[in-house]
Parts: sequence; C-alpha cells; structure tokens
Amino acid sequence: MRIRVSFLGTMERLVGQPNMEVALLDAFTLEEAVRQIGKNFGGKFPPEIWDAEQKVFTHRVSIFIDSTEVMDLGQTLQNGSEILIVLPVAGG
Repeated sequence: MRIRVSFLGTMERLVGQPNMEVALLDAFTLEEAVRQIGKNFGGKFPPEIWDAEQKVFTHRVSIFIDSTEVMDLGQTLQNGSEILIVLPVAGG
C-alpha cells in the first residue's frame, strides 16, 4: 500500500520538501505512518511540535486524511490516501 504525505507552510520548510510517498503494509494506521515520518524527519522538528519520546506530533500540528481533519491516530489508512500535515499559524 502506498500513501502520499504532504507538508504545508512551516512543515515544508522544516522537512525541506513538499511531500513524500510512504509504502506501508496493508491495514496500517495513521500512527504507523506518523512514526515513519518521524524516522525520516523527526530530528528536524522542534520539541514544540514533535514528541521525540512518544514519536508523535504534539497537539499543535493538524493532520488531515483525504481532506478531513483527524485526531485519532488509530484510524486505518487506505491505499492511495493522502495525509496532509499542517502547523496552523495564528497572528493578527
């Protein structure tokens, strides 16, 4: 199974690329995909957005699967799913 992971804004600048393809075994979950992202880029994320001990993003990062925001890392991914990782910016 293959999924696409896209990084927007600050996340793209941190990882140095706009997206990546991830090959996963069937019935993989979002948590397993996030751990794979962490293996590739975890060292580039500051502690405010990446929990190096738990190997997950902190609550400051928004994750979308196929345009729907998700909070449940246990969600099963489908072949061809797109994960979008965004660090929302506030200001004014």
